[in-house]
Amino acid sequence: MPRALLLLLLLGAVAASPPPGGCVLDPSLPKRLTAHAAQQLLCAGFLNASAPPYSAAGDGTTDDTAALQAALDDAYQYRLAVRMDAGRRFRLTRTLRAVQDGKPPSMREYGYQLVGGRADGGLPPPALVVADGADAAAFPAIGASTNPAAVARPVLLFALNASGQANDAPSHYSAMLRGVDIELGNNPSLSGVSMSGAQLCSLEDVRVSGAAFTAGVYGLPGSGGFSANIEVTGGQFAVWQDSFRPNPSITGLLAVNQSTAGVLLGGSRGPLVLSGFAISSARPTLLAAVLGTAKRGATASLALEDGVIDVTGGVSGARAGGGGGAAAIATGGGGGAAAIATGGADVSLRSVYVRAAVAVSVKGGAHEDGLLVKVRYFHLLLLLLPLLLLLTLPVHTRALPAPSVASSDGPTPRPAPSPSPAVRTPAPPPPAAACPPWTCQRSRRWRRPPRARCWACTAGAQASRARLRGQRNAA
Repeated sequence: MPRALLLLLLLGAVAASPPPGGCVLDPSLPKRLTAHAAQQLLCAGFLNASAPPYSAAGDGTTDDTAALQAALDDAYQYRLAVRMDAGRRFRLTRTLRAVQDGKPPSMREYGYQLVGGRADGGLPPPALVVADGADAAAFPAIGASTNPAAVARPVLLFALNASGQANDAPSHYSAMLRGVDIELGNNPSLSGVSMSGAQLCSLEDVRVSGAAFTAGVYGLPGSGGFSANIEVTGGQFAVWQDSFRPNPSITGLLAVNQSTAGVLLGGSRGPLVLSGFAISSARPTLLAAVLGTAKRGATASLALEDGVIDVTGGVSGARAGGGGGAAAIATGGGGGAAAIATGGADVSLRSVYVRAAVAVSVKGGAHEDGLLVKVRYFHLLLLLLPLLLLLTLPVHTRALPAPSVASSDGPTPRPAPSPSPAVRTPAPPPPAAACPPWTCQRSRRWRRPPRARCWACTAGAQASRARLRGQRNAA
């Protein structure tokens, strides 16, 4: 091998080997990022929003929207995650858009991901902050519902190909928000985060608070995704689910002091599942801890397990509507809010402890207050199936001798003795057509022939033998 070629190979191997304590950077990364590799976490797969080239201040007063948006877009393009340092407070003045374009389709394999730094040394998690009285027009409304007012203005939007109110939620993959607080202040028309998605979409360790806002979470990930450890304090609703997503769920929900309902279910595909939850409020305007607005027969339903509901306040006979887009639904009586107001949706409860004026209220249309127990026709058929089988089975009976009747003129007569074999009347032979000869021959050849095949031949053979015995005895 020529020495020049060997030297080139050695130089290439040295260039490809990782530096001491470092890593080989992705060659597709632009120079504007690799130039700051010492300050960034590129080898770990993160972009630090507070480091160059973004340099988000995180002091709670400087507008960090542009810096965070640039970091999110770069992270999505180069398959990284944005990391925000613990103890920082990033102010937003418009919607932070984590919106995938899906072009090319392979980009769906990696979504927008925003992660809070570990809170070491007693520092709180990083927070997205909105100042009081923010311009609502800078936070566009999203949501598609039968109620025109059922729209939300999230400060953090995760979506796919969203344009106006459009979001291809079934194709929205791999979005993640973890370890981040959202402080909404006094902005009644704003909401915290919206993530209506599918596989690998997740909301984890998210806290939302504020003096006045619409919902902490608007739109949950469906099947293939999950939500865990969600805490919402204040607002009109803690969680508002109003999109057609299959089986959205939350494990570990803490909803405190909402003004209308802890959880509002307007629509879903299958049940909204809450596991390990606590909902409490003493607000006088509270309608219910869990409020359903779906019509009877809709696919939306409620499945609640291992939770506590404590609603000591609330009004009796109040109706939700108008602000926030909640459909008209009445609570039960009793001088307080209902723990659960189904609004016609099915509800399943398991290990749920309630302190409220009304435990479960079913109201809307022809419904009456009380627990909704719906038995569908298919379930009724399953219950009646064993009875139908018993009725259709053949009944085998055996004729019993007629009971003797006692005579009034004397003792009961003894039954007449059975005739001897010599005078016993033999059974008439079966018709020739009912007993072909080959069947009888096959019957003799088999030890235990099937009854359905040669029962007539067996009876005929027994009658023939009885006649022969009678003739021999007479001779």
